[in-house]
Amino acid sequence: MRLNRTEVPPALEESAKKGFYDISYLLKKEKILSFCVGKRGTRKTSTWLYKIFRDCLERDEECALFYRHQNKVNSILPKDFYTAERLLNKDAFEGQIEKKGNALFWVIRDEIDPDNPTKVPEILESTLLAHLLSINSYNTQRSNDFSRVYWIFMDEFQTDDGKYLTQECAKLMNFVDTIARGFDQPYRPVRIILASNPIDLFNPYYTYFRIVNMMDKSTSGEAERFCTKSIAFEYHQCEIDKGEFAELIQGTEYGEHALHGVYKNDPYKLIYRLDQRAIKDELFNYSLAFGYAVFYEAEVAKQKVIYKKYQRGVSSETLKDYEVIEILRKLDLPVWFEDANLYSPWESGERK
Repeated sequence: MRLNRTEVPPALEESAKKGFYDISYLLKKEKILSFCVGKRGTRKTSTWLYKIFRDCLERDEECALFYRHQNKVNSILPKDFYTAERLLNKDAFEGQIEKKGNALFWVIRDEIDPDNPTKVPEILESTLLAHLLSINSYNTQRSNDFSRVYWIFMDEFQTDDGKYLTQECAKLMNFVDTIARGFDQPYRPVRIILASNPIDLFNPYYTYFRIVNMMDKSTSGEAERFCTKSIAFEYHQCEIDKGEFAELIQGTEYGEHALHGVYKNDPYKLIYRLDQRAIKDELFNYSLAFGYAVFYEAEVAKQKVIYKKYQRGVSSETLKDYEVIEILRKLDLPVWFEDANLYSPWESGERK
């Protein structure tokens, strides 16, 4: 049975009833860019891959799966998509996922020969399912045909180690522009899904698309949803029973992240340790430089925040003080310096 774009497959409805990730909010919003953020083990990735793959098979379409580096693309194996494949088989889609080059195919093979069980069955039907793309290859893919791609998916857009590509968001959008360009119309509709665990409140994606401006950052461990004209954001909280492991990590820093969905790298905690007024007045400094989020330790003196040193991202030898100031100004970000002048307050985001 062919489903509408915004319709949730029955298998995912059952999964949501069991406490796993519910895909319905972002599907029904139908925004060009959707952020799916939540705790580990909630089946975010397999849920989206199953929905996307099913859409492709039902509509004779293709999708694009994005990764940062080509070596990651090279290391991908069909077993990485086992859960999505299993759900498709349960939905009466006969076949299996196989990889060839930088692509995934949905393959239907002949039955195993009982007289020669070691012989690989012949391929009866093979359908291109997904392009496996590295963001850094955007310049070499301009002439390729992506006219059948509707869904674009990237997992782990927030990194555990804080390492992003230089100008990563701009490169990804450049690639999306290549995929979405039309042949019989100027621009084809596409849907971009970015999924990850809650790692960093001030990652390049949140700042590039001004998500951080709209978030309720004081409650980073609570569920949150909002959308603008072109972006939908969901920070979901699924209660997954982790059994004895939950007891082991309860009360630890990792436990706060894994069990309660708190962002691992939360600058509020850093500044809170220095002075509680910094949280109350949101007097903290950050920047984006060379694709990295740059945080500064700060202290409050007579209602003035004085940034003292680089916390992570780039070294003090990379940028001088006046260069940091210029970057902050150009990015239209708020920053307090010793003269207590506030530059460019955040624009309030419209929620729906």
